[in-house]
Amino acid sequence: MELIGIQVGITDIIDIIVVAAIIYRVLQMMRGTRAAQILLGLFVIFVAYLMSQFFELAALNWLMTHFVDNLFLILVVLFQNEIRRALARVGRAPLFGGPTSEEVTKQVEELVRACARMADRHCGALIVIARQTQLGHYTEHGTMLDAVLSQQLLETIFFPHTPLHDGAAIVDGGRIVAAGCVLPLSQEQELPRDFGTRHRAALGVAMDTDAVVLVVSEESGAISMALEGELVFDLKPEELRSRLQNLLAPGYRKAA
Repeated sequence: MELIGIQVGITDIIDIIVVAAIIYRVLQMMRGTRAAQILLGLFVIFVAYLMSQFFELAALNWLMTHFVDNLFLILVVLFQNEIRRALARVGRAPLFGGPTSEEVTKQVEELVRACARMADRHCGALIVIARQTQLGHYTEHGTMLDAVLSQQLLETIFFPHTPLHDGAAIVDGGRIVAAGCVLPLSQEQELPRDFGTRHRAALGVAMDTDAVVLVVSEESGAISMALEGELVFDLKPEELRSRLQNLLAPGYRKAA
């Protein structure tokens, strides 16, 4: 096939599609993270580099040229944490795939058992489960864990008077990415008076992202779920299990 005087074969088309898909996936993983902000800064520097060449600004061009020459090393230093997490994620699952039904079921069981146990003991908890929206801007101010999701670890994190129990735990891809994270509070005025900071934080995240947020009340022991700006109060373990199984199912996009 010839396109504007250039011969384009099937191999070239496949090559372009694969590269475009990889770039899309990388940008999707970086959305909402510190990496996205750094990329914006690098774009500004790149524009300055082009301007220095166009207007023949010798000093600026010298500075920008040396910066571009060392760009690869700079990127590795700036994105070392993001690169490590991305490679770990690729190693755990296919680049363009997601968790299997079996993996989702296991994650749901760990979450339900942990919430049920903490509810019985009136142990307050706040768990944010990522779906499509990346939650990197929330994890940056918490304690990075990158640990396998388990009932025991969640109970340990939220055990009273431990250093991380007052913040939120962020779960993504079957792993507890961070704990002790500070979340924005919802300004919703119609919440019941007995709803505390955890419930307002859960609603705040649910309004800004598509994440599923679980709350265990320290006062009542009730389990609540925040999703898309709405809060469902006092869920029983069986109902929580059913909702999570649907919301976290592979290929799921919109809440039922």
